[in-house]
Amino acid sequence: MSATDGDWIDPVDFPFTEKEVVEAVTIWLATPESFTIARTVIAQKRRAAGRRVEYQSRADAAANEGVAFVYGELSDDASRKSWFFPALSVLSESCAARVDEVMQQHWRRRLDSELMGESVDSARREGLIPTHDQFNAAVQDPERMRELMADLRRKMPRLPEPTEEMRQVASERIEREKQEWLALLAEAQIRLARRRAAIGWQPPARRRP
Repeated sequence: MSATDGDWIDPVDFPFTEKEVVEAVTIWLATPESFTIARTVIAQKRRAAGRRVEYQSRADAAANEGVAFVYGELSDDASRKSWFFPALSVLSESCAARVDEVMQQHWRRRLDSELMGESVDSARREGLIPTHDQFNAAVQDPERMRELMADLRRKMPRLPEPTEEMRQVASERIEREKQEWLALLAEAQIRLARRRAAIGWQPPARRRP
């Protein structure tokens, strides 16, 4: 029986079932602690879903009042770079499709983040915004920090638009991350095959038309 939206831990950000999470963790770790770790992941994802719903409600209420409400991304980029999503991906064609959708969104966000970082670094080099050293020095002196922030508000600097060179650097960085992810996917396939061989797993018989 295929999973429905009601079975998923979080239909918006994490469209996977508890069973799929347990299987993915077990495939990769294959230790007595696997189930405990899987339950921890499930609990974290459910809490994240609850926070997102709460933040969205507050954002809707703020919009009704004509004000903006901004909240941070709840997606865990670190988990998308680890073995977890590759392990989910090998469970079934359905899982692979859902993981692909999650990862495509992740890669778009990563590229945007890298481009922003390149623009910020360029602004620092051009003296538009404080360098890391200037900011760290101001942190130790409240008066200096107030002056620094006042100067920023007065200048209201605009970050430079990403150049073609910046885009190339960012794209190459993301491409390396994708290759690392694919290596984890290949390892997950090996671990799945090893586990299935150990338990004598046989693919389900095809139904006759």
